[in-house]
Parts: sequence; structure tokens; C-alpha cells
Amino acid sequence: MARIIHGTLKIVHCANFSENKYGNVYYSMDRKISHGLTQNNHLVYDFSYRDIAKNNRFLAFKKKAIQEMNKSLIELCRNLKPDLLLLSKAEMISPQTLKKLRIVIHR
Repeated sequence: MARIIHGTLKIVHCANFSENKYGNVYYSMDRKISHGLTQNNHLVYDFSYRDIAKNNRFLAFKKKAIQEMNKSLIELCRNLKPDLLLLSKAEMISPQTLKKLRIVIHR
């Protein structure tokens, strides 16, 4: 059930935006998709899942960092209540997280 206001959707775009590369990959396809959605008057929140997982890494515990990133995505969707979750090359997002997001987004 989408909460559309004059054709505008709230979208969470989960992709590898490589924010820690300081603009080196600014012209990536993920940025182009977000920009296109914004140009069509949609509200887009970019969730850079790899950067968030890397920032949560402590003493090289990659598995724990990925779990924390998945929790962050769930929390983000709870706060924003998006109409659409767009996943671009999001191989680190677990199936359990997608099940939880399905419940969170449809509330």
C-alpha cells in the first residue's frame, strides 16, 4: 500500500555508492539511477551498504559488520517508512532482513 503524494514515492536505494572514494566513482550506474528518480520528483535516500558495513567493522570481524549493516537497513526503513526499497547489487543483504523489511515497509 503506497503512500503516494502527487506521484511522489519515498524510495530507499540500497547500493554500493562508494562514498569513501571521495567522488572517484561519481558516474556509476547507482548514482545515475538515484539521480533519475530524483529528477522524476521522487524522494530518494541512498543507503551505501558496503560503506556502512566497512564502518561497522571492528578487528576485521566481517560477519558481525554485515549483521550490523542489515540492522541499520531495517532501522532506516522503520524510520523512513519508504514506499519502495530498491536493491542494486546488494548481495550482503540477507534473506532474513528482506523478510523483516517486508513487514516493516507494509505497516
